[in-house]
Amino acid sequence: MSSKPPADPPSAATGPPTRVTRRSVLKATAATLLAQGPASRTDASGVAQPARPHVVVVGAGAFGGWTALYLQRKGARVTLLDAWGPGNARASSGGELRITQSKLYASGAMYTNRDMYRPVYMEMVARSTQLWQEHQARWDRRLFHPCGAMTFYTDADRSPRDAAAYMREVGARVEELDRPALERRYPQINFDGVDWALLDVDGGLLRARFACQEVLHGFLAEGGTYRQVGVESPSLDGSGAGSVALSDGSRLAADQFVFACGPWLGQLFPGVVSIRATRHEVFFFGTPADDPRYTEDQMPICSDATMSPASAVIPGGEHRGMMAEGGPTKVRVVDPTTVDRTPDPELAAFHREYLGFRYPGMKDAPLLLARVCQFENSRDSNFIIDRHPDAENVWIVGGGSGHGFKHGPAIGERVAASVLGETPVDPVFALARLSRARA
Repeated sequence: MSSKPPADPPSAATGPPTRVTRRSVLKATAATLLAQGPASRTDASGVAQPARPHVVVVGAGAFGGWTALYLQRKGARVTLLDAWGPGNARASSGGELRITQSKLYASGAMYTNRDMYRPVYMEMVARSTQLWQEHQARWDRRLFHPCGAMTFYTDADRSPRDAAAYMREVGARVEELDRPALERRYPQINFDGVDWALLDVDGGLLRARFACQEVLHGFLAEGGTYRQVGVESPSLDGSGAGSVALSDGSRLAADQFVFACGPWLGQLFPGVVSIRATRHEVFFFGTPADDPRYTEDQMPICSDATMSPASAVIPGGEHRGMMAEGGPTKVRVVDPTTVDRTPDPELAAFHREYLGFRYPGMKDAPLLLARVCQFENSRDSNFIIDRHPDAENVWIVGGGSGHGFKHGPAIGERVAASVLGETPVDPVFALARLSRARA
C-alpha cells in the first residue's frame, strides 16, 4: 500500500412566521453546513476546527465503496456498512471479472434517449478508466488489464461504423479491422462469417471482486470506518433520517445516508425505486497447456454480432481459464439473498460448443469454474443517483443494469460531490425520470 494521500478540502430573509418541522430543520442545517461550511469544534490547543459531517454509506460494492472513498477524501467522516462484505458471492460486484469499453455507449443502442445519455456515459467511462489506472498505480495492485474489447460484424452492419466515428470524435481510440487483418493478428480465432471487427483499444478487464476489496483497503488506510452489519429499511415520514437500525439491534446516527445496495434497493425502498434482479452466469473453460494465445496479453475481449445467440469471451480469466458469458436469453428474476446459484448445465454446453467453433484450440475444453451472480436493472437500464423524495438526507444510488461496475470510480466522485452540496443532482440519473416514463 502507498502512504496516505492528502485529503481534498471539504467542500436572511424576512416574512411571516412559518411552521417549524423536523424536515425544515434538517434542510436548513444541511444548507448551513454545506453552503457556509461545517460548524466548528475546538482542538486540544483551543483552536477552532471545522466539524466533519458524518455520512453512512450502505453497500461496499462498486458504487458504495468508491462513494465512501471519495467522501472520505473530501473531508467527511464516513462509516461504510455491508451485510456480507465487499465482493461477496451474493453481490453484483462479486464476480471475478468485468468488462470496460466505450463502444457500448458510442453505438447508442441501449438508451431510451441517445442524445441525452451517450455523451454522459462516454465521459464517465473515460474518467473511470483514468481513475482505475491511477489507483492501480497508487495502491500498487493490479485492477485493470488493458487488453482491448473487440466486436465481430458482417458488412451488413453499418451502425458500428457510425459508433467508431463518434468514438474518434470524442477522443477514444478505435480500430476497424477487415477480415485479412483479423486473420493475421489473431490466428487463434476462426473468423468464418466475420467480415470486419471494431476494436475498442482502451477497453479491458477489471478484477471485480478483488477491486472491491482493494477499494475498502484504500478507504480504511485513509481513515474511514467499516462495519460488516446489515441495515434495516429506514422509516421515513417526510422529515429525513436521524439514524438507521442495524441487524445487531443497535442504531447508527449520521448527517447523511447513502444507500448503494445494488439488487436490494427495491426491497429497502418499495414504492420509491424499482430494481429488478436478474440471474447472470459466467463459465471458465480450460485452455490448452503451454498455450498463451488465449491470455489477455495476446487476445482482446471478443463479442460476436454475427451470430445470435453467441458468447462474449474474456481471455485469460485471471489464470482460471477462458471466460464465456451471454448465450441464449433467459430472463429469470431472482431474490439475491436466497437464490440457488447452481450453474445451468445447458448454458455451459452452449458456451463450450461456441468456443469450439470460434476458437478451434478450445474444442471440447473442460469446464473449470462457474459463477452465478445477478444484474440489478433499473426500469430504463440507466443509473439512479438521487435523494429520497421524502428525505433530503437519504440518497439512493444504484441501477447498475449490467454495465455499472466499470463506472464505479466516476460514480463515487459524482455522488460524493452531490452529497456534500458541491454539485446538484444530474437529472439524467434522477428518480423523476422514471416517474415520467411510467406516467
